[in-house]
Amino acid sequence: MWRTSKKYHLLWQRGFFLMDYLRDTLAEKADQGFLQMFGDMTYRQGKVFRAVLYMTEETSHGITLKALSRKLRISAAAASEMVDLLVQKGILVRTRSDLDRRAICINISEPMKEEMVKIDRFYADRTRRLAAVLAEKELNQLLLILDKLHREVQEIEAGKD
Repeated sequence: MWRTSKKYHLLWQRGFFLMDYLRDTLAEKADQGFLQMFGDMTYRQGKVFRAVLYMTEETSHGITLKALSRKLRISAAAASEMVDLLVQKGILVRTRSDLDRRAICINISEPMKEEMVKIDRFYADRTRRLAAVLAEKELNQLLLILDKLHREVQEIEAGKD
């Protein structure tokens, strides 16, 4: 059998199933005119966008191209090209750094931030509906487990060279 362990196979399978469900339901909304800024974003552009999104949650002044390229493990030129495409689409903006006038920072555009509020509400509603089958104790346990896995991923990512 090609699966090494049924338990771990089911773990990633169920995780992907849930992620696909949420993405697919969001895509259905996009087909109805909701979230048009995501319409023609490629997988790689989405990865750059998510990196900027998560990195800017930690800092309000934006992130540098150098930090972004390090995070994505791509060259600064490749990161710059992807950022330029997302700037053209109105998803990201380049601004002067508040901390260093010579530096350029990348941030989420204001229209995209408005879209992210819609996405957050959408996912919160879908997640609330899914979680309704769980008892409060089960929901709290699931959150603890997901937090633990999230911390492990962060440690793994931090340890990469």
